[in-house]
Amino acid sequence: MLKQVLLVISLFCCVLNVWAEADGPDFWEVHSVAANDRLNIRQQPSWQSNKLGSIPPNEQCLPNIECTGGMTFQEATTLSESEKDALRKQRPRWCKIRYQGITGWVAAKYLRESSSDQCYE
Repeated sequence: MLKQVLLVISLFCCVLNVWAEADGPDFWEVHSVAANDRLNIRQQPSWQSNKLGSIPPNEQCLPNIECTGGMTFQEATTLSESEKDALRKQRPRWCKIRYQGITGWVAAKYLRESSSDQCYE
């Protein structure tokens, strides 16, 4: 019985490690952008980078190409909230997406995993 429990725990830890290193979901949707605003697409993962286009606040099914920055799984699970806030400002997370023929970077704080079934059709 103990061996079985240890095996389950080991498998669970492996799954968490793979999840922590993944770049996120297959598709994103825009989140927390005001109805009268748009999410800017940037050439590089930086607020100062050239703007390539913008995305409306209700857009879904944005293909996730890759993400960079942000916290590691270990940081997210061990740091205090104030330490996490400081790290988010120091190392913001950006994701490379594609929208209407434009491929570029958007601030990940305005994205969440798309829940639309249409993304996989």
